[in-house]
Amino acid sequence: MPDPDQRVFINPLVCEGCGDCSVQSNCVAVEPLETTFGRKRRINQSSCNKDFSCINGFCPSFVTLKGAKIAKPLLPKSTDFAARVPLPEVPALREDYNIFVTGIGGTGVVTIAALLGMAAHLESKAATTADMAGLAQKGGAVYSHVRLGRSNDDLRSPRIITGGVDLLLACDSVVAAGAATQDLLNPARSAAVVNSNQAPVADFVMNRDFDFQHARVEQAVRAACNPNRTWVLPTERMASAIMGDAIAANMMLLGYAWQHGLVPLQLDSLMRAIELNGVAIPFNKQAFALGRLLAHDRAAVEALMPGVPPEASRRDSGLADRQPRRRADRIPERRLCAALRHARCRRAQRRTAGQPRFRTAGVRCRAQPLQGDGLQGRI
Repeated sequence: MPDPDQRVFINPLVCEGCGDCSVQSNCVAVEPLETTFGRKRRINQSSCNKDFSCINGFCPSFVTLKGAKIAKPLLPKSTDFAARVPLPEVPALREDYNIFVTGIGGTGVVTIAALLGMAAHLESKAATTADMAGLAQKGGAVYSHVRLGRSNDDLRSPRIITGGVDLLLACDSVVAAGAATQDLLNPARSAAVVNSNQAPVADFVMNRDFDFQHARVEQAVRAACNPNRTWVLPTERMASAIMGDAIAANMMLLGYAWQHGLVPLQLDSLMRAIELNGVAIPFNKQAFALGRLLAHDRAAVEALMPGVPPEASRRDSGLADRQPRRRADRIPERRLCAALRHARCRRAQRRTAGQPRFRTAGVRCRAQPLQGDGLQGRI
């Protein structure tokens, strides 16, 4: 099926967060965007399936782009993020070792499990994988049981028993906080590497102000695992900013866990498994190396992320574009920032902007917000 040469973008300067796009499309790629004006919407370009049902809503904030591509960082394919990262001590496999991979369908959870199984096979170790994808294979909860052993006698069942997880790779924290995962964890045994970026849940479609309860979700995962061996990381945000695609987040988690000595497999076998998979080989190797660098030196990874203009700067620029400059000059920065601290003053700011919602369509095609959403090309 041909890939349409078209992308959909939501301009946050126009979006009012009504949520009609989520209702029309029921799509996990429509995500919340928290701003000083409240919650708005954005399109996750990495998970968008391009059925364009989200544009069926009556909204002027949507911009359809032809010829736009996901912006990729100017990194040569030979870039090795882990060139100066020391090799960890790989633990010996003395008995069965259980890795539980959780996430949502369509993000590569099953691929991570398959790579682990193949790497074990290349080392002549026993391995079993059991994937629980459910009915909603794209967007639904996905679980992969990966069991490693010295021989087949160590692995009596392909599924991990209650409290038997040695390593939790939580590609989605909401799935990791669910009962199906919590029953398998043991605070005295389980280590965890968790992606802190949450994908929208089903209730978000019907409730535009749905509370994702990030703190409670993280607390649930930490309480079920060893607190001294639990890491919660914004790998999806880092992958999007550095690698240009959020799909690299899961491979980063694997690289992070391996660098901490939580995966009893050799680096060469893991790299060979990526090669045998035959999909985006340099990309996946770079993502794995980026995860290793994150485990060794987080500051070095954060330094690779491009800077984002301050919210106040983007806001003032939008005001100046939509009204005479003399009116924008009458809004001192200190007064505007103070007003934004109170929800009731957001309405006053909109009136100050001086334009009704549908007349703000003139700012939709400004290159700055489009490129800020990870798009490039002739916009």
